[in-house]
Amino acid sequence: MKYFFLSVFFAFSLMACEQHKPGEEQDATDKSSAETPEVSEANASVDMYPSFSFDSLKYLWEHCDYLDVLYYDLPASMSMTDTNSIRQMLSIIAAAPAPRRTDCGPAIGRLFFQIDGENYAQADLYFSDKCKFFVFVDDKGKARWGNLLTDRGVAYFQNSIGQILDMSKNVKVQPQKKE
Repeated sequence: MKYFFLSVFFAFSLMACEQHKPGEEQDATDKSSAETPEVSEANASVDMYPSFSFDSLKYLWEHCDYLDVLYYDLPASMSMTDTNSIRQMLSIIAAAPAPRRTDCGPAIGRLFFQIDGENYAQADLYFSDKCKFFVFVDDKGKARWGNLLTDRGVAYFQNSIGQILDMSKNVKVQPQKKE
């Protein structure tokens, strides 16, 4: 079983890393309009969360040194300490605000963004057919801000969740002996 979790962690670590050319800088604000999902006219009348502030995202971009992704009902979690991996995860947060929807079902997981061992931000991940966004919560766990996922973020979580489900189907759990 420990090899399963090690292989999941290794797979996620590889997926989170993206190769850049030497000397190429990636900007925290580099979220092209092609990657920012549009809010449709049908959603124009929907109440929206305010976006997580640009200043807070920039601060995370510059200082976040640890990221945990905990899935509630999947047999995996992910931790990142590599700055580039953390920045890749931050780059999938779109500038577009998320709608306040009641038909999304529960969050499938939570992300913990830490700086020097302290939680700086937490976000619930909503990922279903209708809902693909983060809802950032305050220190008391109350939903305060929401941002859609970029197209790349949607693809990332579709791939990650698919791999977790595929791997969990192939794992045979040995019954434990009772003493």
